[in-house]
Amino acid sequence: MMKKLLAILSLFFCMTVTLMAQQVVTTWLSDAVVPGEQTRLFIILTDGSIARQDPLPRVKGASLRWVSQGNYIRWPGSPNQSAFLMAIEVTPDEVGTVEIPSLTLQANNGRSYTTLPQTLTVYPYSAIKWNTLNLNGTTVPYGMLWHVDNQKPYVHQPDRCELKIYAPEYILEYTAPTITTSNLATWRFEPTLVELLRGQPRGSVLYKGVNWNVMTFQSTLFPLRAGEVTAAGTVTARAALPEADPLIANFIRSEVLVEMSIPEVKITAQELPEGAPASFTNAVGDFRISASTDARDLSANEPITVKIKVTGTGNIHSIACPALTDASNWKLYPPNKLDPGQNTRSIQGTVEFQQMMRPIAQTDAIPPFELTFFDPSTQQYKTVTTSPIPLEWKASAITGTAAGGAAPATPPPAGTIPVAEMTDIYGIMPAAVMNALTAPAHWGWYFLAYIPAVVLLGMALIRYIRRVQKESFTARERMRSFRRLSSTPRQASSTEFLRAAGNFIESYIPPSKQNEEMKTILQLRDDRAFKPSGSSDELPHAERQHMLQAIKKAIAKLPVLIMAAVLALSVAGAAGNAAETDNLGVQAYEQGEYAKAIDYFSRESNDTDLSKSERAYASFGIGNSYYRMNKPGLAALNYRRAL
Repeated sequence: MMKKLLAILSLFFCMTVTLMAQQVVTTWLSDAVVPGEQTRLFIILTDGSIARQDPLPRVKGASLRWVSQGNYIRWPGSPNQSAFLMAIEVTPDEVGTVEIPSLTLQANNGRSYTTLPQTLTVYPYSAIKWNTLNLNGTTVPYGMLWHVDNQKPYVHQPDRCELKIYAPEYILEYTAPTITTSNLATWRFEPTLVELLRGQPRGSVLYKGVNWNVMTFQSTLFPLRAGEVTAAGTVTARAALPEADPLIANFIRSEVLVEMSIPEVKITAQELPEGAPASFTNAVGDFRISASTDARDLSANEPITVKIKVTGTGNIHSIACPALTDASNWKLYPPNKLDPGQNTRSIQGTVEFQQMMRPIAQTDAIPPFELTFFDPSTQQYKTVTTSPIPLEWKASAITGTAAGGAAPATPPPAGTIPVAEMTDIYGIMPAAVMNALTAPAHWGWYFLAYIPAVVLLGMALIRYIRRVQKESFTARERMRSFRRLSSTPRQASSTEFLRAAGNFIESYIPPSKQNEEMKTILQLRDDRAFKPSGSSDELPHAERQHMLQAIKKAIAKLPVLIMAAVLALSVAGAAGNAAETDNLGVQAYEQGEYAKAIDYFSRESNDTDLSKSERAYASFGIGNSYYRMNKPGLAALNYRRAL
């Protein structure tokens, strides 16, 4: 009895520890710094509990302190509740590695939360690659630092990396870096935690008497072949011109766009060992799989759907669907990858596939699915399988044959089937009777029914006109952008079209109004438009037209309809606003003279006599022109200025 009790207590303890481990998450603002550089370790309680900020332990080579009392954020892993975010500022003082032990937090609900040990890499100052910018005749230095987790990864093994920019206070804002790779694939470089903190969080470091602002971008690298692979590129920034007179600088600040070069980073990828099983495709990491279905029985030629879930660490977002171990009795259809709803830069998580299949012979179970992967930690190939799913075999719904019976070669004879003499459509009364039953006793009753209807229509019309006046500018911009998207040349590449379509959806269709077709277009954009050039399959013209029709239907359901946009144009004209389509910038843009359009739009964006909305529209035109000139960094920056 005592042994059973101890076993139950041990099981309960393990379950409790596992649950707690899932409810506390730690992540770095930057996990690679130089001495004196401030970074932050974020602790997230995903169940929304509030924890006390107890004294922090002493660690060798760094100082630790709590930054704030914490705040609530929206955590992707807990969509129905807010998570609690706490931050610890870490400042190392020597080169090497800083080891932060596990921290135990006491929450207001009486629970204790324990974090995992954390490691911080501290580089020497000599690891920073310095360069200069010319700002209005003034030479401004800046530095770049690459950090890669693994210098010798295997082919297809994800390799987390950071790009750090050390710049003076003149650099105000950055766009996403444009990376050029050789035999290397990479996800988009994005600021750390930007989706949670809603901004571009930065660190700082004092070096050679200058306070440098530090910006960190994170991504994941995927070597495509063995040997040396490289990555380099540029990043566009908005910089303030340094003024010779500090008094003038307090009142007037001129800004320019500058392009900062990113030094090359090299890593050496290892070839995967020989002896890979025939079922191995490209999975590298450590994974687990499971399968489930909503089907309750099997029947000849009736399709069922099986969901296969893959969880683990590795190239989780690029692996193929696990294969069926025995497909002799089955007809398989191409699997679908369900939207994981997770950050694709992450090297751990869960993806789910949907496999449609139908039995072509009698069977009593769904066979196991298997996934073969290479585990870098053990340097071995491993295969994981799901358990077979037993289901009852029933008679075919098509042929009506019993289980195990053979279907007849030809359909049975019709036999003698009595057919009723068709003289009328049953159930419809004569018109005279119907009119007598539905006519009102007196015509005056109609007016009593019309009065509330007229009042409601009048109230709806007033609300409609006010809404049109308020959102007329948004409606005009949406329709102009859609016309430009629809006029994309047929010879434009799929990458250009998908980026333009994705930009339109993210700019003009709120996330709450994005249906499954919009999410599919965005996922297709993410999967195809950010691969190395030339690696994406071209979209057929018919598929592009289908996407345009889906976008058109989506914007037709928005609060401001197409007809409302037309009415808004007349309202705006009555108010005396000049039509933007008549200005020189739009004319130059529509004629393909994008450099001239940028010049016209720039004059309008800097004209302080214009309203904010007019200057925002000019910045929007600059962004569109840069986008057409294949300069996505400058385009994104001007889109941000327009917002």
